[in-house]
Amino acid sequence: MKIREYIRETKNELKEVKWLSRRETVGYTIAVIIFSLLMAVFLWVVDLGFQAGLKKIIVPEVLVSTSPEENQNSSTTNSAKVGEVAGETENSKPKVQSDISDLFGKPLEN
Repeated sequence: MKIREYIRETKNELKEVKWLSRRETVGYTIAVIIFSLLMAVFLWVVDLGFQAGLKKIIVPEVLVSTSPEENQNSSTTNSAKVGEVAGETENSKPKVQSDISDLFGKPLEN
């Protein structure tokens, strides 16, 4: 008996609800879609900024990149290899990750 009463009261309450018109519903839906797209673009730009900032912190600018072929065929002693700091000797160079491409999924560029 209580279930029938609950259903009847629910129907009566739903009759009193002021529903939005179709035009209002479409307008609010478009507003939500536009706002969502703007927020997605904003967050994408912020993410790009953080990514660029972290790359500058993690990958120091003093690293010099050459291709593996240049490293093997190089006859000059002044050319730095991937993971070496320009101007440093083999014994005095700081410990730097030799394969930076593992961090970002692509090789270093000159």
